[in-house]
Amino acid sequence: KLAGINVQYTAGDYSPAFKEMAARLYPNIPFDIADADCLPYLSHFDVVLHSATIMHIHDWRKAVQEAKRVTGGYVILHRTPVSTVEPTKAFLKEGYGVEMFEWQFNEDELLSVCAGLDLAPVYTTDVSWDAERHCGMRSYLLKKDEELFYHPV
Repeated sequence: KLAGINVQYTAGDYSPAFKEMAARLYPNIPFDIADADCLPYLSHFDVVLHSATIMHIHDWRKAVQEAKRVTGGYVILHRTPVSTVEPTKAFLKEGYGVEMFEWQFNEDELLSVCAGLDLAPVYTTDVSWDAERHCGMRSYLLKKDEELFYHPV
């Protein structure tokens, strides 16, 4: 709205604590408690945004599939930790004062899973990148295959 764009936004997170925080910071935005690998939505959104979340979801493939299911057009995987040389790996780290699970994705594997779901990358940008180690955070704009919307009568 600050940019003059008419947009409706629905937020969701697995954590009730995040919902409470969001209600204080953004009281006019609907916020749902939702599990990313089993979204409670039937209607389609124009865009589904995973903002620094996909890496904390154990069944990340199912979460991408669910994002595709509820979008009419685009999925954004924002601030996604990837490597162009290392295999996908899981590890534990500390964040927000608690131990948490995190993936670092092999970029080819991540994009291959997306392609298998008919989500094509149309734009990629580096958020932070270590060229020497071939890893960092990237954001991906993925477009849902238009063929899925064609239903002959």
